Amino acid sequence: MAKRLRYPLGPDAREDLFNQQGGACAICKRPLILRRPDRRKPDNTAELDHSHVTGFVRGFLCRVCNVGIGYLSDDPKLLRAAAQYLEGCAEEGV
Repeated sequence: MAKRLRYPLGPDAREDLFNQQGGACAICKRPLILRRPDRRKPDNTAELDHSHVTGFVRGFLCRVCNVGIGYLSDDPKLLRAAAQYLEGCAEEGV
C-alpha cells in the first residue's frame, strides 16, 4: 500500500497514489478513473478513502466499496461479521 498521507491530497499526490494502486479499487479491484473535481462523477470515479479519526489517506475505492465500509462504520469486526453472515446464507442455499 502507498505511503499514508494526510487528507486532502494535491493533484500530483492523488495521481501517484492512483497509479500505485494500478488504477483500480483497493477492495474490489474494479477499474477506476480519476476525474477533475469540477466534473460530474461517473459511476467508476475513484473516491479517496481516508480515516475520519486520523485524517490519513488509505487509498482509492469505487463508490460502492467506499459507501459500504462507511455504512459499517469502517469497523473491521462489522465487516467480518457481514462476510460471515453472507457466507452462512450461501451455504444454506439462501
